[in-house]
Amino acid sequence: MTITSVSVVVALAVGESRRLGFWRQVAPEGWFWVAVTRLNEHFGTLGYFIVGLFVFSWVASIAFYKWRRFDELELGM
Repeated sequence: MTITSVSVVVALAVGESRRLGFWRQVAPEGWFWVAVTRLNEHFGTLGYFIVGLFVFSWVASIAFYKWRRFDELELGM
């Protein structure tokens, strides 16, 4: 569930970044558009951040699972 949620957020963020990068070519100027341009120019760095986000969410999910002792629950079937 955690990885799926992170995947959805990342997909939306990357898609939105690319869409805004397209609009930057035909649209206004300002600090926001400069930031969008820089983000699209350094897409490889964003990839490293995304991998780090997945690793962090995976480790946090395992830690939460262990902390809440979900592995010790008995299933009543």
